[in-house]
Amino acid sequence: MGCVLGSSLGNFNKPNALEFLRQTKNHLGDGRVLLLGVDMKKSKKILNIAYNDSEGITARLNLNILNHRIKLYAAKFDPSKFTHLAGYNEELGCVQMHLVSEVEQKIKISNRR
Repeated sequence: MGCVLGSSLGNFNKPNALEFLRQTKNHLGDGRVLLLGVDMKKSKKILNIAYNDSEGITARLNLNILNHRIKLYAAKFDPSKFTHLAGYNEELGCVQMHLVSEVEQKIKISNRR
């Protein structure tokens, strides 16, 4: 059995969504079951408020990815110099979240700059 929760499928364009489902089917094998969570399209205003919540929960969750990269890959950079940037991309029909460095940094990950 496979399980994909959230609205990730909605973030793919149609060809990529179909390819994801094909690969998932191949991975699971014949006769297996997939529980797939999907959601309705919401207004740009609602999504921007949700991904830029006043408590900063989404920002902290997104920025925490940087700390994991430091631990997992012995990365060297200053995570405190990054900002969470999220917004609805109307052309793609999805929310995009970015981590933006506020200053120029040289980043080292697994001995690569």
